[in-house]
Amino acid sequence: MDKKTFTLFIRLFIATFFLFGGTSLGVYALQKEDKEKVYPLNTSVAGVNIGGLTELEAKRTLENLLIDWKENAEYEFQYKEKSVQVNNDLFAFDVEQTLKNIIGNHSNTFAVEVNEEVLQTELEQYNSFSMEDIDIDLLKSALLESATVLQVDEELIIEDYFASYVSGKDIVNTIEISVLDNKEELEAVIPSMKEITILPKTTFSLLGLLEDVNQKTIKDDSLSMLATGIYQLVLETNFELRERTISEELPDYVELGYEAKASFREKLDLRFTNPNEDAYLIALKLEDNQLILQLKGQEFPYAYKIVTEKKEEYKPKTIIQFDSLLEGNQVQVKQEGKSGIAATVIKEVLDKKGEQLKRETVSFDYYPPIYRVEVRGLRHDLESTDKNEVGEETPLDEEIDDNNTPDEESPSSEENENDTSNQKNSEDLNNDTDDSIEDSQMIEK
Repeated sequence: MDKKTFTLFIRLFIATFFLFGGTSLGVYALQKEDKEKVYPLNTSVAGVNIGGLTELEAKRTLENLLIDWKENAEYEFQYKEKSVQVNNDLFAFDVEQTLKNIIGNHSNTFAVEVNEEVLQTELEQYNSFSMEDIDIDLLKSALLESATVLQVDEELIIEDYFASYVSGKDIVNTIEISVLDNKEELEAVIPSMKEITILPKTTFSLLGLLEDVNQKTIKDDSLSMLATGIYQLVLETNFELRERTISEELPDYVELGYEAKASFREKLDLRFTNPNEDAYLIALKLEDNQLILQLKGQEFPYAYKIVTEKKEEYKPKTIIQFDSLLEGNQVQVKQEGKSGIAATVIKEVLDKKGEQLKRETVSFDYYPPIYRVEVRGLRHDLESTDKNEVGEETPLDEEIDDNNTPDEESPSSEENENDTSNQKNSEDLNNDTDDSIEDSQMIEK
């Protein structure tokens, strides 16, 4: 073999070596890479085995698993009697991060986060509390605990995640109200309310609570009894009154200065703020014909005493109407009169020794008088007209408005202003009463 032929042989040998060697190494490398991406047989995610699958196969499996979960998962928030179905968009799953976190031969969970904007939207469906009242981190942890393993259904009781809990169970006040005529309706409403939590630094709304427990159909008189009881319960505390309205006539079941009217129809609410760092509970129960309310929580640093001052009574006047069909000396009472009353409600703040630290006006409660209406025979009244103080004849069968009284809008307390500017003094009220009667009516003082 000459030198030229030998050189060619060597070159062909080297070329063949690299050709076959490179191919074999490439196949070996690919086989090795594929082998590394196959998950061990005992590897699972959210209870689904991905052992023996490549990363790509595992990714597709998990994505299909999520699609199925979102179609079937049912998560609910429960507060009192109101349930809220949670939108599954609340959860943001990350499949790629899930695969990166996988530990072979172990049970793994999904990488998932809670979308706080969606969470806020869901919680806003309740009217009794806001996001600030909830321990969000605690609630998110509970949600993630179920979502990471793709639990299909979950019910979370919102009360369990309030930011603050009642740190004391002392009974700081008790109120009883007779509810004989409304007992049956209140028996249907109160069990759904259970214990009312008054969270720290938050404002309580009675109408908001009743909306949450699906009790918007409660009648006004029963609702006002409930409002009156709660108002009396928190009146001797440092709670700050935000909204309170009274009726045109003082109900029989409450004393002057302690009434609160509420109505869904008229949109009249009872609202107050708990300014303390502690939460309080209002417990309600019915015994016999009594509604019993108890305020539970930490003792207040001061004592509070409620007094009513400047009580005044407004005698009703008599409106006379004439009817030619009656005999001259006949008198028929069309409407019985009733005296009006008014008083200023004062809160006294006392220290532990009983010494007064402060006095503040809570409200000025005024209930206008109801006129007495008499219908008399025409001849009799014409003869006695000259003797009457008014001295004017009144037409036959003149009708009056039973509510033809002075400006008597029920006072309400808004935003803790204790503003009584909408109330008139007793002198002005009497003057307004005289002016409110039409010229065609006769008034007896």
